[in-house]
Amino acid sequence: MRSRSQIHETNDPLPIVIFGGGFAGLFTALHLRDLHSCPIILIDQSWNFVFKPLLYELLTSEVKLELICPRYDQLLHNKRSPQKSA
Repeated sequence: MRSRSQIHETNDPLPIVIFGGGFAGLFTALHLRDLHSCPIILIDQSWNFVFKPLLYELLTSEVKLELICPRYDQLLHNKRSPQKSA
């Protein structure tokens, strides 16, 4: 871990940490990814985002699992992809 003086001596941006990958956390990560060049770290208990409004359609085989439960790394993938921590 870097000391406070070491942080101020480098030009490396500090990461933005988002706790929770629900609708608000995911939307925030997607929005900040496009605005900032600093690393974004999304922390959630699982590797997948669950879009609960479509669970009924999943149970009735109207949609595929990949549409309901996409992985965070797939949703957030780009050049400055936010890191996912479980």
